[in-house]
This record gives sequence, structure tokens and C-alpha cells, in this order.
Amino acid sequence: MPLSNQQIERYSRQIIVADVGGVAQERLLAARIALVGSPTDVELVLHYLAGAGIGSIYLKSDGDDAVNRRLIDESREANPEVTVDAGTLPPKLDLILAMIGSAGSLPLAEALADRRRNTPLIWVRLDSPERIAILSEAPPCHRCARPSLVAPFIERSARAGFIAMLAATEAFKLLIGDRKKDPTLIEFDGYRTQMSRLEAASSTRCACRATRPGPS
Repeated sequence: MPLSNQQIERYSRQIIVADVGGVAQERLLAARIALVGSPTDVELVLHYLAGAGIGSIYLKSDGDDAVNRRLIDESREANPEVTVDAGTLPPKLDLILAMIGSAGSLPLAEALADRRRNTPLIWVRLDSPERIAILSEAPPCHRCARPSLVAPFIERSARAGFIAMLAATEAFKLLIGDRKKDPTLIEFDGYRTQMSRLEAASSTRCACRATRPGPS
């Protein structure tokens, strides 16, 4: 649906950015994503995505109901055009953005990714070494990737907030179609950032061998 004058004014600062424009903004407004993680890790990301005009955001948090309600209310207040909900997921999602920043968020993310294996996935490890895995196609998936994305969570990194916002930017790029479909791993060691193609472990047989379609 074409942008209204009000929407053009609201999103003007990103519409004028190269490779975004009105068509990409329309894609964002039509997008449906699940955001998974602890309140500490999803709060800024949720506000950023809502402000960017992601049409429907489904929050899956291991926080209590009062905290989740606060996050949802603040996001709706910041941008009344978007739908932010913690209820039932729709039949189709365009993206799962999983923030693994606590021992509790890992099984929450695994369960959702297992149920929605055909959904593009950005899997973010916020312990050390920090990693962002962009899985717009499969294989690999979160279970058969090498290095392991589902190793036990140890300790939240001091840079977790920074990495989480970088992952939100990658989600934005994927949803507007500004990223190749090759599975990609972004690794951080405190001194540099390294990007490489993410491969499946050769010794692992996984149900993800069917190709996962990219976001519509």
C-alpha cells in the first residue's frame, strides 16, 4: 500500500537514505517479526524497530507480564502505527530476531526457531565471543551451524547492548532486501569485526536441509 503523507513525514529521515526509499518503507510497514529475548536485551531493539515502522512485532520475552506490558505500551506510544503484541504468533512471519543474552532466553529462542524452521532467522549470541548469525536461507540452521550457536549460555558480555543494536540494524537490512541470502556470521573479539559465510557442521544431519525462503 502506498505511503500516506503522514507516513512520509514520520519516516522521512530513513526514506531519504540511499537503498531505503518509499518502497522499502512499505515493506517494513507490512513486515511481521518475532523478537525473542530477555527484557534487558530487547528493550532498545524493540523501540528501534517500532520507530523504524516494522508493521507487526511479536514479543517473546522471559520477563514477567508487567515488564512485557511496559515494553509494549512504550513502543505503541512511540509509534501508534505499529502493532506490538505478546500474544499468539500469526501463521507467517517474515523474520525471527533472537537475542540470546541469558540462560533463560536460549531455550525460548530454540523452541520458536524449531517451530518456525522456514522463517528467516537472525540469531544473536550476547555472551563471549559475541556473534550475529544471519540465516535467511538453510542450511545451516541454528542447530547445525558451525561454530555452534546453541552452546550453553555462560555470561552476558559487557558489549551486549551494542551487539544487540547492530543485530537490529541487520534485521532492518534484511527486511528491506538490502542483504544477500547467503548464511552469514559476524563475529566480534573486542578489537575487530569479522564477517564470513556460515557453514553447516559436516558431521550433523539436520532437518533444515530444505531451503528456507527469504523474507517477502
